[in-house]
Amino acid sequence: MIRFLTILLLICFGLSSLAQDKDLIPWQAERRLTWNDFVKKRDNGQNGLKALTTAGIGVEFECTGPEPKVLVTCHFKKKESWTRTTESDALLAHEQLHFDATELFARKLRKKLTELNDPCSKGSGRVQGIYNSNFKELHDYQEQYDKQTKHGLNAKEQAEWFLKVAKGLKELEDFASK
Repeated sequence: MIRFLTILLLICFGLSSLAQDKDLIPWQAERRLTWNDFVKKRDNGQNGLKALTTAGIGVEFECTGPEPKVLVTCHFKKKESWTRTTESDALLAHEQLHFDATELFARKLRKKLTELNDPCSKGSGRVQGIYNSNFKELHDYQEQYDKQTKHGLNAKEQAEWFLKVAKGLKELEDFASK
């Protein structure tokens, strides 16, 4: 139920594709998670949790010409995500919203990076700072989500979070994963 977060940052001088990793499921609005996506063996050391989602944001940044090439991806890591039960649609929906929230922050990051003036002249430190700030905001957001919904057990709060994340995704639709 709790969000375990792995965020990747690749500031590199040659773009490589994270999408080729078969362990990663890229975020897509029409592709919802299923329990079959949670392939890690159950983790007994997680204080009674029933499921754990590992999702991340990858950033690839290249400055070889006048304009930077930036790729921001949101992905679910199958081999690091697990569940103790496949019987609860509500629990799966809670885990899906962790993934959706990660996409929300990928969109926020894409927006921030596109608004940078001349990022190549400022070096990768500027991108790293924006990324670090975004990561902290995402981590705090995920923690607040689990706390307020009691890891999905509070149906009223869960419904409010569905609306909150959906609204955020809609507002940043121009920066959606493609």
